[in-house]
Amino acid sequence: MDASRTGRFAPLGVLSKSLCLPLLVLLAACSTGATLTDLGPVTPPPLQPLTSLWTPSPQPRSSGTTQAPEATPASPLPSLGQTVGSDLRHGYDASYPQCAAAKYPAAAEFAVIGVNGGLAFTANSCLQRQWGNAIGVRSLYLNSGFNPDNYAKVGAGCRHIGLLIHAPPEQQIAYAIGCGEALQSLNLIADQGITPSRIFWIDVESSNSWSTQDLSLNRYALEGEFDQLTGRGFLVGVYSAFADWAEVTGNWTAPTVSADWVAQSLDSSSCRGRGFSDAPVWLRQETTTWPPPAAVDSDWIC
Repeated sequence: MDASRTGRFAPLGVLSKSLCLPLLVLLAACSTGATLTDLGPVTPPPLQPLTSLWTPSPQPRSSGTTQAPEATPASPLPSLGQTVGSDLRHGYDASYPQCAAAKYPAAAEFAVIGVNGGLAFTANSCLQRQWGNAIGVRSLYLNSGFNPDNYAKVGAGCRHIGLLIHAPPEQQIAYAIGCGEALQSLNLIADQGITPSRIFWIDVESSNSWSTQDLSLNRYALEGEFDQLTGRGFLVGVYSAFADWAEVTGNWTAPTVSADWVAQSLDSSSCRGRGFSDAPVWLRQETTTWPPPAAVDSDWIC
């Protein structure tokens, strides 16, 4: 994440759930869903009215804190720590703000690397180097946002898919923009020769570009990005804070989100219950950075 803290909170990092080996995280080429075989847009079936995008979750959310709700669900929720049968594990995330860094914490058990340069349709100029030098096992995160000006950057394939959505033109454009964001990131990854792990994490920050008048546009843009990933067999996780998720999406319960990463967590209580999107919390980011000489964000597996 962005150790410079230029936004409300830092751009996120990513990790992956252990799906084919009992490891801390899923290794890059472990899953059959981890290979990019087609960099054209995937048409997600069925393209029916996305009614879930219009309805905020009825679940109450914390309004002014990034901490998870105190209530514990009746039945235990799966966590990444439980999956690998271990205690909390420590890792870091890095992206374009850390391009000048020469070293990262030697004790890290995982690393999460940003594909973009802090905004959708941008590139992390040192992605390949950070990926190659990452400590422990690795995964990736993507930036997100809704900016109508970015429609000019969307290719014909994603524009066509947007038109297939049974929704007003504004929502079709938003969905196409999200589709284009995902496709641009996947092409960046392929150009760098990187084989991603099974899960991508999507950074949702209120400090990025979003509609403040119509939150459905934000939800359609996010779903357009999510669908391009799940349509290729990847899992989708989201990095956000409770307050930011509420501000950007209206506390949307996104059906395609498998896990939450809680930003700027004060303590391990963030790992209790469900997260901001009503998905299980797999990761939490601390409010402090890892000590010098590596000023990177500190992350823990729940």
